[in-house]
Amino acid sequence: MSLALVVFAGLAWTLPFLVAAIPAQAVLGGGTLNAKFDIFVRQSDGQPIWVKAVETLEEAKQQVASMAQTVPGDYFIFNAMSGRVIVG
Repeated sequence: MSLALVVFAGLAWTLPFLVAAIPAQAVLGGGTLNAKFDIFVRQSDGQPIWVKAVETLEEAKQQVASMAQTVPGDYFIFNAMSGRVIVG
């Protein structure tokens, strides 16, 4: 799976939803405060669902590849530091 860095043109609209989609326990839970990358899967209606947070881009790519083999879907990675979305 090849991932490319892309900034969504509608990110200003999407970002508040992405932040709202992250469960409170993910933000408050152990170890995720250091996470820099959030993994989402896009539902058939286009809405993103938060899956998990990880600390590195490499870990995020590995997690997406692994999840896609088990449960195919439209996964993407959100870089919390830059506000950019990485799509496959």
